[in-house]
Amino acid sequence: MPKPRFLLIACLVVVPCLVFTGCVKHVTVPNVVGQTQVDATAALTTAGLTVGTITTANSATVPAGQVISQDPSAGASVTPGSGVNLVVSLGPQLTTVPDVVGQTQADATTALTNAGLTVGTVAMASSATVPAGQVISQDPAAAASVAPGSAISIVVSLGPELTTVPNVVGQTQADATTALTTAGLTLGTVTTANSATVPEGQVISQNPAAATQVSPGTAVDLVVSLGPQQVVVPNVVGDTQANAQAAITSAGLTVGAVTTASSDTVPASHQPESSGRNIGRG
Repeated sequence: MPKPRFLLIACLVVVPCLVFTGCVKHVTVPNVVGQTQVDATAALTTAGLTVGTITTANSATVPAGQVISQDPSAGASVTPGSGVNLVVSLGPQLTTVPDVVGQTQADATTALTNAGLTVGTVAMASSATVPAGQVISQDPAAAASVAPGSAISIVVSLGPELTTVPNVVGQTQADATTALTTAGLTLGTVTTANSATVPEGQVISQNPAAATQVSPGTAVDLVVSLGPQQVVVPNVVGDTQANAQAAITSAGLTVGAVTTASSDTVPASHQPESSGRNIGRG
């Protein structure tokens, strides 16, 4: 009887099919790790699968927008239409840039390092408002969100741009004042002194000296000449010529022309020179 044999064979084929596989064709899950979410979705769809739950996470190694992991993993055998869950990268966890403007370069470096950042380019620039050695600006700015290890460039102050002090010695006080003002400086204390070599009204000396580098607006002190020191002519009328010459010399003066004249009242060899006048030494 052939019928029982046919039934036995049919059972041997159908029963395992129902028990083990249900006679459904399986598909292999493709590897989508490292792909963008769009590319991963396309790859799964092409394989006859669907995108399951998508979650996001920070990653220091996987760029933002790319798949960090998948479940089921690549190579798994699943039924068509199964959902594959993905974890998509947000990129590295961001760090807030601290405010280092106004800090010294050393303090700024410490603050950036403590925040997990690095010091980028350090440029120097003059500043009329920020003291030398302090940070004028930073890039990226304070409070920006950046990846850990990002470089923050800073500009450090050299202080105000320096001005060269002009030479005003020998100039009149008015001309010296004009020269200093033109150079962006100011006139400081003006004192006077006698000078045997510098004419009255001209500058004998200045402080700071000419060619010194100073901050704009710095005051320059001047000493202005009063001319030679004046002395009182001694009274030598009635003195002998020798005594008169000694007195004149002692007063810092010199004996000029000596003339003679007859006199009924002054003995011979007495000096008839006038006295009491203020004249320059010599």
